[in-house]
Amino acid sequence: LECVPLVLGERGRDAVARRPASGKWSAHENLAHLARIQEIYLERIRRILSEERPQLPRYKAEEDPEWPRWAALPTGEVVNRLKALRDQLRRLVTSLTPSQLGRIGVHGVLGDMTIPEWIEFFLLHEAHHLYAAMQRARGG
Repeated sequence: LECVPLVLGERGRDAVARRPASGKWSAHENLAHLARIQEIYLERIRRILSEERPQLPRYKAEEDPEWPRWAALPTGEVVNRLKALRDQLRRLVTSLTPSQLGRIGVHGVLGDMTIPEWIEFFLLHEAHHLYAAMQRARGG
């Protein structure tokens, strides 16, 4: 997440908060979504570790009662939480044994996934939103 300064560049608060004409999320909202997703993934991995094959539905921010609170945070706070939650997630995943890594969580659309597969999915999702945030911050 050291790329967040690159994503935002030297843009002012208005550029980071501005939604494009399409109505898609602003750079700020994309980053807030990523911070919230870090928290969601911590919860999911803990469930995978403590439950047998938990069913983990597809996450949709619009259906998340916590989403408005995350979206309303100042961008600096979003970035701080994003980094802190990422550190927690990194520490949790790197502490897992091979047996724990092999545990399964069932995604609502993608089906059975081991913890490394959840992390790969997470990273792909994150890359999409970082790219979208960079585009929005630069006026795209």
